[in-house]
Amino acid sequence: MLLMACLLYARIVGMLSSIKKFILLVWEPHRHGLFEATLLWPQVYSRTNKGTIVPMLFVLPKMLFLFQTLQIVDKTECFRKWQRDISKFVWQGKKPRIKFKILTDAKERGGFALPDLRLYYESAAFCWLKDWLLLEDTDVLDLEGFNNAFGWHAYLWYDKVKINKVFKNHIVRKAVFNVWTKYKDLLENKTPRWLSPLEAKARKRSNMEANWPKYWEILEKDGDNWKLQSMEKMRDKVRDWLHYAQIKEVFKLDKKLGFQVEKSKLETELLEPKTKVLSRMYNLLLKWNTQDETVKSAMIKWAQDIGHNIMFEDWERLWTTGLNFTACNALKENVMKMIYRWYMTPVKLAKIYHLSDNKCWKCKENEGTFFHLWWTCPKVKAFWEKIYNELKKVFKYTFSKKPEAFLLGMVGQGVVKKDRTFFMYATTAAKDTSREALENTRSTHTGRMADATDGLYATGRDDRQNPRSGRGDGRRRLEKI
Repeated sequence: MLLMACLLYARIVGMLSSIKKFILLVWEPHRHGLFEATLLWPQVYSRTNKGTIVPMLFVLPKMLFLFQTLQIVDKTECFRKWQRDISKFVWQGKKPRIKFKILTDAKERGGFALPDLRLYYESAAFCWLKDWLLLEDTDVLDLEGFNNAFGWHAYLWYDKVKINKVFKNHIVRKAVFNVWTKYKDLLENKTPRWLSPLEAKARKRSNMEANWPKYWEILEKDGDNWKLQSMEKMRDKVRDWLHYAQIKEVFKLDKKLGFQVEKSKLETELLEPKTKVLSRMYNLLLKWNTQDETVKSAMIKWAQDIGHNIMFEDWERLWTTGLNFTACNALKENVMKMIYRWYMTPVKLAKIYHLSDNKCWKCKENEGTFFHLWWTCPKVKAFWEKIYNELKKVFKYTFSKKPEAFLLGMVGQGVVKKDRTFFMYATTAAKDTSREALENTRSTHTGRMADATDGLYATGRDDRQNPRSGRGDGRRRLEKI
């Protein structure tokens, strides 16, 4: 806590503004560290071919050190800027095809585990906040609350910040308190067990006392209700009758809100654990942040195409165990791209470039939707029929030919358990072969389409003479996809 010592010293000698400038000089280079890292990203990306791994390996450790050392961000503009930089790297400057929330979601929920720097910063703030809630490390609390007028719990739970606004004038306390205010109602919707009304009502002293009793220590059950222990039982915990009367008044107010009987998420994930606190809080905040993406749009589109609902348990099984058939990231990437309908289609290209031709590249007859290209096209049907027949010969038994099994890997009970790994490898290889055939067909088709689109993107001069113009000829625009 050298930083707090510097701030306290600055207050004594009247040099607070100089110390604050020093902190910002330390913070600013790290804030722009992502821009320096982008110089190495393309080289690393070409070796790893994993857009989500590089930010985790090269950027996250540096940022975590900064977040846990200097909690001074009270606005979120910088996080939005970092999110744009990471998104630009992951998508190599192109328009994103998958939502950022899905990219940052956990893999067991169908995400890609891309680090969310804002959530990591807020998780680090909770690690700092842990000392304020437990009231155990009195040396740190004396240093960080050198000019507090009330106890820590008075600011955190009883809104004494409105009375004593000096609390938020501190560069670190303000940033940490803002994070607490944001998640307070989510974490504790009733009076928490860790709250200490004695500490909240006590006047702040230069040397803070330790072992403040919490609510779960001073309450006792009275039928279906809770009541405060008598003064005789709390004689060693309160100073005098006035102190006990003050606590009793606070208890009456807290009783209206109700008391938390079971341990809250804040207790189980932050206050009780001694290790991996940052990871626990990040996973908790991430789950809340991505809860509106539990049922993803790709899941709905697959159900519409197949013609029946796919149970959520089947999706969870695919994310948790279905992708574990191989250790090869390239094969897992193949499955994830199919789940999120990554590949471009004639319908999507026609919508993007305002083209009149949206027919399938293979049959040239039907509308080239995603499901048609990969399953219902007559030529693709014949391909999958061959794969199906070969698998039946290998397995020596028959099973249902379902699109969710061949395209998504939801094998089901039709394939014996010992044959499922082979089935996944075979269908993944078949999808890769089908993808290459689609790319070859598309290249031939877009070559003909380019003649029709040249006039649409022409600028009156050859694009090679003006390589920086964003227009270019139709062939080049289509080949970039």
